[in-house]
Amino acid sequence: MHWSEGRRSIKVSYADSIKKVIIVKPTFSFFDSSSISLELQNMLDSNSFDICTIVYSKFISALTQEVTVQQLVPFLTESSQNISSSSIKKDDSESNHSSLDNFNGILEYEPDQVSVLSSLLTRNLTIQIYRSVLENLASEHGARMTAMDSATRNADDMIKELQLTYNRTRQAYVTKELLEIISGAEAI
Repeated sequence: MHWSEGRRSIKVSYADSIKKVIIVKPTFSFFDSSSISLELQNMLDSNSFDICTIVYSKFISALTQEVTVQQLVPFLTESSQNISSSSIKKDDSESNHSSLDNFNGILEYEPDQVSVLSSLLTRNLTIQIYRSVLENLASEHGARMTAMDSATRNADDMIKELQLTYNRTRQAYVTKELLEIISGAEAI
């Protein structure tokens, strides 16, 4: 399926939800995904949208690609992926709190938590965009490789069929010539 057909099918279901379509070229770089993530961050800050979802083909194998819909914004945390807090040992968490309490509140964070989280969100967004583009490109190459392999096999089969037909026709012609020579010799 060509990318414009895929875009058309998504447009049918989500026409009023699509804000922007980005055509990815094979020369797509990490810098390109960084500029897209900054643009998304600016759109999010200006309340242009609430949820950002990316749709791409996930590479499973050269024969198999899976259409994947991934929510980029708001960022889904590990707690939304059913990681239970019971996996943390109570003893470990108590010992960490007691050692931190010994500092009596003199710990300082540089930079502040908001700027660290903002930077991490932007970087995570950039990496998620770049990863999905790479997955999509790998899927496209896998599909092309599979199609070319199938076309090569079909061409080989067609060549064998044509060669067989040619050989049968040539043999029939030689047999006809021999019969004519033998008939002519018998007539004399």
